[in-house]
Amino acid sequence: MQYNHIKNVMVIDDQPDVRESIAETVEDAHYKSVVQNDPFISLESCIEIIKSQANAVIIDRHLSQRNYANFDGIQVVKRVYSLFIPILLATSFLNADRFEIQEYKQYLPVILNPSQIVPETIIKGFEICQNEFAGIFLPERKPWRSLIRIEEISKDEKTVYVIVPSWSTSEKIRLPISLFPIKLQNKKILGMRFFADVNIGAEDYKDLYFKDSHFEIAEKPVGRYAEFLHS
Repeated sequence: MQYNHIKNVMVIDDQPDVRESIAETVEDAHYKSVVQNDPFISLESCIEIIKSQANAVIIDRHLSQRNYANFDGIQVVKRVYSLFIPILLATSFLNADRFEIQEYKQYLPVILNPSQIVPETIIKGFEICQNEFAGIFLPERKPWRSLIRIEEISKDEKTVYVIVPSWSTSEKIRLPISLFPIKLQNKKILGMRFFADVNIGAEDYKDLYFKDSHFEIAEKPVGRYAEFLHS
């Protein structure tokens, strides 16, 4: 397919030495690196700087050191991906932050540990992003309309556990309730069923995503289909 040309890649990280190291790798991949050394005033100013100076981005998740930014890198990822600008998240906290990242997984086709950032992974990562913008997904990333069932809700009502029968009829998946539209969060959703866009081709539950704003209440199943869903 014909890609939008990537020339300038912005590097955003709150550690100067990491910024410089990634910038050198970006240059080795035959892009021009745009290193953001100055702190950001706000999330909005960050987005505007990216739009005016870069065609793609590599960003860290935690950006608070040295007062570099008062927002999180995954907030930037969501906004930038939605603008169809390729963006790669670089973090060494993937396992530690996995639940917090879950809400943003649909915007994260590529997450790299800093040690994995080499010219080949940068080029491939941007290609994956651009393919998704064109509606071309890897099998493990392609979203399908799927039924989900609410199995449990945490005591603080901030977390739900769901089953996606088309992915697994037995494995429960932990999700932040904030993934659901506000109008659905206010309902007594325990035991309810919803339709959502889910990448059921993912091999590991850690790689599943549920597209936000794509939830709708499903009618209660009956007969043999109901028996199958509870099997």
